[in-house]
Amino acid sequence: MNIVDVNSWSNILDEMVLIGGSARSGTTIMGKLINSLDKTEYLFEPPMLTSLLLKKDELSSQSLKELIQFYFFDNFLLDALAGRNLNLNTNDDSCILHVKNMEDIKSRQQKSFTRVELEGVVLSTIFSFKLPEIVFFLDTIDTHFPRNKKILMHRNPNDVINSIIRKKWFSSEYLDEKHPSQIYATEIINSIKIPYWVKQEDKEFWTISNELNRCAYYYRRISEEILENSDSAIIINYEEFVKKPNEIFKDVVKLLGLEFGEKTEEILSTVQYQDKHREDYLEGLDGELLSAIKNLDEKLKALSF
Repeated sequence: MNIVDVNSWSNILDEMVLIGGSARSGTTIMGKLINSLDKTEYLFEPPMLTSLLLKKDELSSQSLKELIQFYFFDNFLLDALAGRNLNLNTNDDSCILHVKNMEDIKSRQQKSFTRVELEGVVLSTIFSFKLPEIVFFLDTIDTHFPRNKKILMHRNPNDVINSIIRKKWFSSEYLDEKHPSQIYATEIINSIKIPYWVKQEDKEFWTISNELNRCAYYYRRISEEILENSDSAIIINYEEFVKKPNEIFKDVVKLLGLEFGEKTEEILSTVQYQDKHREDYLEGLDGELLSAIKNLDEKLKALSF
């Protein structure tokens, strides 16, 4: 049974700003900056979205769209505008105090808002979310919300691989079927979790590869999806962004048709290159994989801000 949209859910969400790209490529800081903009509400890595999108073949197109709308609109956006379910833990990247002033938060909590009141406020609000792996579902998002605006982050392969190696996400330990790591696996082969973004023809490669080559494969898959969607996205080169954050972000904001908020300049002032020790992992990669990620890196840099 379809539910009639009488509250402009579709129109509001159709203008969403989404942020994706490889993990460890600057999606978090870009999300903070977007969240700091005037009249923007932002959802940090929506926990149920990937699960919903992985079920897309089991749901009608209309049902999937309605579920996404309920999730974003009812479960997050209206509550955020009413000052409910806000993360005030300053240790978390998703803490609202990092991007909005306390006066803003207090104004939301000055009374108990009715739904009718909130649906009036939401008409002037831009919804945004950050989820690195959303790049694997951009065709679905485009089908249902065709006017969305994409910001896709790109970073050089060695830095990304260094960061993921430290996280151990693709180690044999974390990929073991008995380990409670948060990997959306769609199959188990030889006790190894196979993430949904591993292509059918690459599953054997995934199971026999070491951690390093799995990290590079992840980078390759993300980069392939960014390149495929480059015509409809703003692609940000992380290395250039940390060199001139003010200049690049002002261009981004202009393209989005938005305006700086009270904390935007403050957040921009924190953006800088972090000089950490990084191993040179590229030398240890499978030759074909190394060639592929270097080629993708060059193409994406040429298309980036």
